[in-house]
Amino acid sequence: MPVCDVSAQGLSGGSSRSHPAYSEVSTIVPAAGNRNNSSGTSINNVGSNGNCWSSSANSDTNARNLNLNGTNFNWNNNNRANGLTVRPVLEVTTSATAVPLVAGVRPSFPSCQMKLTEQNIRDDLNVAYLDARRFKRPTIAQMEFEEYQEVSLEGLVSALVTRTYKPLPAFCFITFDPVQREVFASQFPDRVVQHMLYNYLAPFFERLFIHDTYSCRLGMGTDYGVKRYCHHLRSVTDNFTKEAWVLMVDLSGYFMSIDKALLFDTIMHELTSKADRLSDDHVHTWGEKLDIDFCEYLLHCFLDRNPAKDRIKLGKPSNWIGLPANKQLENSPEGIGIVIGDIISQLFSNINLNLTDQWAKREMQLEHWGHYVDDHFVMSMDLDLLNRLQDEILPEAFKNIAHVNLHPKKCHIVPADGANQFLGAYIRKGFLLPRQRTIDKFVLRMQEREYQLMMDTPSLQDLLDIRASVNSYLGIMSHYKSFNLRKKYIDTPAFNKYFLLDEEMHKMTIKKEYLHDPYLIW
Repeated sequence: MPVCDVSAQGLSGGSSRSHPAYSEVSTIVPAAGNRNNSSGTSINNVGSNGNCWSSSANSDTNARNLNLNGTNFNWNNNNRANGLTVRPVLEVTTSATAVPLVAGVRPSFPSCQMKLTEQNIRDDLNVAYLDARRFKRPTIAQMEFEEYQEVSLEGLVSALVTRTYKPLPAFCFITFDPVQREVFASQFPDRVVQHMLYNYLAPFFERLFIHDTYSCRLGMGTDYGVKRYCHHLRSVTDNFTKEAWVLMVDLSGYFMSIDKALLFDTIMHELTSKADRLSDDHVHTWGEKLDIDFCEYLLHCFLDRNPAKDRIKLGKPSNWIGLPANKQLENSPEGIGIVIGDIISQLFSNINLNLTDQWAKREMQLEHWGHYVDDHFVMSMDLDLLNRLQDEILPEAFKNIAHVNLHPKKCHIVPADGANQFLGAYIRKGFLLPRQRTIDKFVLRMQEREYQLMMDTPSLQDLLDIRASVNSYLGIMSHYKSFNLRKKYIDTPAFNKYFLLDEEMHKMTIKKEYLHDPYLIW
């Protein structure tokens, strides 16, 4: 039967969004025409018109009617006798793109559209569970989940297959290290599902990110970010033989200002437009490797909700005193803001800022550009360019492209040969120094461990805990020019009694006479 096809954008009378993800979902209406209101038996306009009548009458003789004729649509209020029992049908295919996010409304996701089988989901959830528990083994939530692991995972499998999964209320608390910040921690079952979504999306978007995006990427953390910053400094100054400058840029309340609709559109557009490209296994396409429909469903699960509405607050109410309004998720407009604390939030952050990364690299041709989450840098020998970027170009670019704003007090230009500060390091020509906050924390922790050793005879478990803590800080400090600092606070009688230190002060080990377990690997 002939049909009338009108896009979702057309049905809404035009959309404020310009993203292509909103232009490819169609409503298919059979062009069945309408009944002749005079004869009551013949049918008019068959093959050229589709009619959708409202379920309730507007008057004794008239009813609302959406008429579609293939080229446009009209809202009519005419004879009820014209009505036919025709209802619109949404055309759903695996290549269909995003359904617009509407506050409080969840689209229908028929499970029959999934390419993943129930066993596929079960296998993927098991992998996600192992990822989620990696650093959560001692936590009560993980142990409770693990105690009934099979039942817990099967419950998630059933909910995902039937599309009835709904995230639980998140725990909300305030941290003060290094600054006051509101953090949302998802309950452990939701962490498992989030790792599942992360495992689907991260390999796909990894190939789309620029090289100088350092957050939440394997082998590309803060240490790598500092090394890349040093590389750019040497490059822009020709190994510090030429004059250059660095523009440091920070974003205002970044996570609390992310536009979830823009984020959703971006992800779905990339997934659908690049479905024919070879995946990371170089055998299958991304469309074959990923179930895009299932990814879309999971995105709706986490992006449609507002965690601030049903959160479980932990800690004293006074902890929220002094926290700026733009750093509290409950103050964000509907559809704006994602939580800090979820692994998918870190990935979403990179995806959102990849929009400005691509603009900076492709359109502006900014060679020395990089960032760790919302901390950006731009290096150039052209000081005028950096001034224009700071005052005019970047504020408009971030606002129009990523829908976020620059922090008015945290954007500044510094000489490339000065004391550059990035990711906790003071970067000088030829060496790195830790910033004062890192030094203060190191000194405090080492003094605490030394006091612990002096006040009581430690058990083997105490020594193991102290060793782990100290080696962690030594690993951090060893990246900086800090040998004398480490020697001052580690090479002391209290530590030397129980531990051995290597010559470079990089690592300490427990002396053999205190290792009561001969099979202990130390």
